[in-house]
Formats: sequence, structure tokens, C-alpha cells
Amino acid sequence: MVHGAIPNDRPKWVEHAVSISSVQFTVSNQTSAGLLLIRPEEGDDHCYCMSWSMGHLLINSTYVDDGFGLRLALRKSDPEEVRALTSHALDTVPRTARTSVIGGAPLDSFGLEEIGEIVSRFVGRIEAVDLTCDIKPSITKVGAAKVVGPNRKITVRGADALGIPLAKSPSELLADLQLIDAVVNNDDPRDELRHLENTQPLRPGNGKIPDLEKLLAKELRPTGSNLALCWPAEFDEEPGEVAQYKVVGTGSSKSQYYYELEIDCLVSPLEDLEPDLRFKRLRSMKIQGQAEDGSALTREISGDKWLMYQTDMEGGTYVFHRGRWYNIGGAYLEMLGGRLERIFF
Repeated sequence: MVHGAIPNDRPKWVEHAVSISSVQFTVSNQTSAGLLLIRPEEGDDHCYCMSWSMGHLLINSTYVDDGFGLRLALRKSDPEEVRALTSHALDTVPRTARTSVIGGAPLDSFGLEEIGEIVSRFVGRIEAVDLTCDIKPSITKVGAAKVVGPNRKITVRGADALGIPLAKSPSELLADLQLIDAVVNNDDPRDELRHLENTQPLRPGNGKIPDLEKLLAKELRPTGSNLALCWPAEFDEEPGEVAQYKVVGTGSSKSQYYYELEIDCLVSPLEDLEPDLRFKRLRSMKIQGQAEDGSALTREISGDKWLMYQTDMEGGTYVFHRGRWYNIGGAYLEMLGGRLERIFF
């Protein structure tokens, strides 16, 4: 268990307020943070992190299992009761769309493209069966017959993180985590939601990645082409109103601050480097969203997670998005092949 506070003795807005009001005063902020690491089974090579308040800022994003919460949501959610989606178009314009429907609606209502669009956050309803928050269905007597009511449903929010009601006792909490662990590692997505996993990133170690990174590195300069900014995964959860961005690791001994983040903020520090060093420097750069008073709203997120790039190689179209490579043409062929297989076999 890790806990603490993030103090701010003099928020930045105080100086502005004093200068225009001529009233001298002192205020301070203190933000709490809590983080608990739990290994479901002894010998597991992974653990789960439960965070409270700003506890998620204590996690090094390098060790986060990308899309963990989304995988649970796609395996258990009712496709007729989708409440919100965040999607990203892998196109020349890196469009991010957040769509929500009060009370939920069928997935078809959200108008998603099956290829070239990534879903990074999914809010839906799942049955609470086998979770400790479950309540036994009601039983109504109708004449001589007994009618069992529907199972209780709960709302889950799945992205990199998972928002779900969990038990408050240690033994029941472990039971909940073991159930979540089994679903994520062993179950397939629901048939109606399966296509949301069509566009999958290239796996680490794929032989094409080094060549793709070389193509990207050549463009990491102010005059580079096919580059654009994109929101990293942490912004799927809307961390708050970002007033400025703190950038470290650019090669300067001082942190850089920007009220608006632009592509040049990332690529200008790389211009004088040899191409084979640019991508390494980009990944070592860290960008943090901050509130008006200078307090952290996000973790320090590596520079490559803020960048989108598209290129053609060996007859295929590849997109670099949030630090991962996607083969757009390959995803389409796999989807088409799967449909033909279901029709003819």
C-alpha cells in the first residue's frame, strides 16, 4: 500500500488574483493519493493496482497493460446497453470522438466503422453474476408458478483501467480479482462486440517494427510529413481541464511549459539529432497535463504516446498511434476472411 499527499503551497492563480485585486492572501492545496498492489495468485507474473483519488499518478505507465479494462468490457457487456464509447479514426486527421447515450443504446446506434477506427474506452452494463456485489434475483409467485427476476446488472468502464464495483473485505476482493483475471485471460469477446478488436496493434517483436520506426524517425522534424498529435490513453477518462503541459527530457536541463501543445513541441528538440536517435529521445520525453495551479492532472506520459503517423511499406498501410503500430490493410483482410469463413464453412 502506497499513500501520501501532493502539496501545493501557493497555487499559480493566487499571484494573478493578488495583482488585480491588491488583496494579499495565502491559500494552499493538498491532493491525496492512494495505491494498493495486489497479486491474485502466488506466483503470478502480474498484479492489479487499486487507486484512490490521484493514486494512478504513482503508476509508471511503462508497466500498464494497455487495454486491460476494455478487454473485460468487451467480454461481458450487453451490446444492447452501451452507454458510452471513445473512438479514434486512424486517418490523416486523428479524430477522437466521445459519444454517450443516457440509459444506454444498442452498439449499432454509435455508427462505428469496423476497420480504421479504434475503440479505446467502452462503458456498458454487465451481469453481476459471481461478483460479490451480486444480489440474488427476486422471485415472484404467479399462481402456482414462481417467476425469477433478471440478474442484477452493474455499469463497467473499460479502457486501460477498469471501473467496476469491488468488494470491501480482503477475501471477497481477491475472489473478485480472480474472476476478472479469468475472464480477461480466458474468455473471448462477445460475438456482437468482437469486431471492436479487429484493428489490433502489431505484437512486440514483430519483424516489421524496426523498419517502420526508421521511417518514422526520418520524419521526426518540424518539416516532417504525415505526423499529427493524438490524445494518449489517459485522456479517455477526461482527467480535467488542462491549463498547461509540462515537457521534460527534451535535452534541455529545464522543463518546458506550453499552454497549447503543438507538434513542434515534440519534434523541434529532435531536429538536430541523427535519425536513429530521434525515436529513442521521443520515447524518453515525458509530457504531463497540469491544472491552472500547476498541480498534476495526469502522469508524465512518454512522448510517443502523443503522436500519430501514417506510412506505406511493402504494399501495406501502417499507422503509429499512441506508441503502437497498426496494419490497417491487414486488419481489413482478416475481417473479410473471417466473414467468408463464417458464411461458407
